[in-house]
Amino acid sequence: MLTAEDRAMLAELCERDEAGRHFTEVYTMDWLLKMESLGYITITRPMHETGIMYAPEYWHVTVNTAD
Repeated sequence: MLTAEDRAMLAELCERDEAGRHFTEVYTMDWLLKMESLGYITITRPMHETGIMYAPEYWHVTVNTAD
């Protein structure tokens, strides 16, 4: 269940904030993983052709909207 704080954070979530900070620097990984598991966001984690995942600063986030 989403709290009022979760809703406010989702409303502000973007890949980089106005100060240029990446979303993985602004929000805790626990919260991001929770929102992803609930289907509210999608985190794209690019993988190098060698099979090694790129560092979090290369990840992308999308806030999922109801259709």
